[in-house]
Amino acid sequence: MFHANKTVVKTVTSCNYLPFRVSFLSAVAGLLVFVTVTLAAPALPNINTNNVITVTNAPYNATNNGIADNTIAISNTIVAATLGGNTNGLFGGTVRIPAPGTFLCGPLTFKNNINLQIDTNATLRMLPYGTYPGGTSPPDFITYSSITNVEISGQ
Repeated sequence: MFHANKTVVKTVTSCNYLPFRVSFLSAVAGLLVFVTVTLAAPALPNINTNNVITVTNAPYNATNNGIADNTIAISNTIVAATLGGNTNGLFGGTVRIPAPGTFLCGPLTFKNNINLQIDTNATLRMLPYGTYPGGTSPPDFITYSSITNVEISGQ
C-alpha cells in the first residue's frame, strides 16, 4: 500500500496533486504519533523490594541439581512472598531462583505482588513430560487469575 503511494508522490509534476501529497504526509505523521504513544514503556509493578525470599533457603529448601521436583518449594515461596506485607505502600515480594543450577518444577500459580527473579546462570525448567502432572491434558507451566503487580525478571 505504501509502495503505490510512494510511486505517486515521485511522479507528481504539477500542483494539482499537492493537496493529495499534503494529506498523505499528514496521515503518515499522525500514524507516527500514534505508534509512539502505543510503544510507550509500561509502568513497572509496585512490588515490595525489601521482601526477597530465596527458594533454596529454609523452610523451602529447593534443590538446584536438575533432578529433584521443586514444585512445592517454589509454590510455598510464592505464597510467602505474596504475604510479605506492606512496606512504604508496596506489597508482596520477590521469589529468587539463585544461581547456579537447574530447578525442575511442575505447574506454578502466580499470586498478586510477585516478582519471580531468575538469576544469571540459573534455570527454571518444567518437569519432563513423563513426570509432569495432568497426563494427556497437562496444566500450563505458569497460571494466574485476576492478579496485579506481577513481574518475571532476570538476565
